[in-house]
Amino acid sequence: MESSMRASPTRVLSLWTLLLGCCNIAGLRPTPSVIADSLDIVKVSAVSGGDATLPCDTRSTQASDVLLLVVWYKNDVPLYSYDGRIKGPSAHWADDVLGGRARWHSASPASLRIRDVIPTDRAMYRCRVDFKISPTRNHKILLDVIELPEKPKIFDEFDKEVVGVAGPYIEDTSLKLTCVVSGGKFHDYIHL
Repeated sequence: MESSMRASPTRVLSLWTLLLGCCNIAGLRPTPSVIADSLDIVKVSAVSGGDATLPCDTRSTQASDVLLLVVWYKNDVPLYSYDGRIKGPSAHWADDVLGGRARWHSASPASLRIRDVIPTDRAMYRCRVDFKISPTRNHKILLDVIELPEKPKIFDEFDKEVVGVAGPYIEDTSLKLTCVVSGGKFHDYIHL
C-alpha cells in the first residue's frame, strides 16, 4: 500500500516538465532555451514625452502557422504580453510599470507602442514570439530616450535674466550676453 502512494521519479519529473513548460508559455520567466544572446539589435530613439514604436516581426515562415503568444521583456523581466489564443481585451497583459502607456499592434509591421515615453523606459527590450508550428523567435530592441533641454535663458553682464529685449546699449561699447541651457540627455549607447 505504501508503494502505491509514492509517485514514481518519472511521474514527478513529468509534472515538473509540464509546470516549467506552462510557465515558459505564459511568459512568466525566460528559460535558457528561449534567451537569445546573439541577436541583431534594432536601435530605436524616442523623445521624452513622445511615443516609441518597438518593432517585432510576428510573421511565420509557414503559411498554415498560427501566432500563439508575444511576450515583451525589459532587461529580461516580462513587461507586456499578447495571447493570440484569447479574443478581446483580456488577451493583453501589461506590467504596472507601464501605467497603461503601452499597446501591442498586430497589424504589419507588428509593434509595441509606448506613449508618453519617460527616461526610465531607456533599456534593452526583447520580443519573444511563439508559434504553433514554427520555433520560438526573439528580437532585441535597444530603446534610447532623448531628454530635451529646458528653454534657453539669456543673462546680461550683471547676471540679470533678459526677458524680451536686451538693452538699451550705447553704440560702440562692449556688450556681454550669456546663454544658459540646462538639462537634456542623449545617450548614443546603453551599457549592456
